[in-house]
Amino acid sequence: MSRRPSPWDRPTERIMLWVFGILVLGPMLILLLILVAVSWDDGDMFAMGLLLAPLGIGAIWHGVRGLAGLPPQSLHSRIRQFFRENQSPYDESVYADYQAPEPKEDHAR
Repeated sequence: MSRRPSPWDRPTERIMLWVFGILVLGPMLILLLILVAVSWDDGDMFAMGLLLAPLGIGAIWHGVRGLAGLPPQSLHSRIRQFFRENQSPYDESVYADYQAPEPKEDHAR
């Protein structure tokens, strides 16, 4: 079964997506935040700007990382990497030799 081709498989399209994130999407969303700051009285625009401005910053961040040759990294993968590097107490190897106690018989019946 063949999978559907992704734009990330082709370097030229990947670079175009990163440049789009840096030059178009990111600044557009950040400018929306500036527009929101100017029109402070309108609560709906303010809420929308607060939601979209971090996306603009993220688009620029991921675009710069991509052009630098670094893989995209989400918050979830950063958290997993942190626990992988710091030997989380939730690591299964810590409890590998743990023996569960024998189940007790229920004499209440």
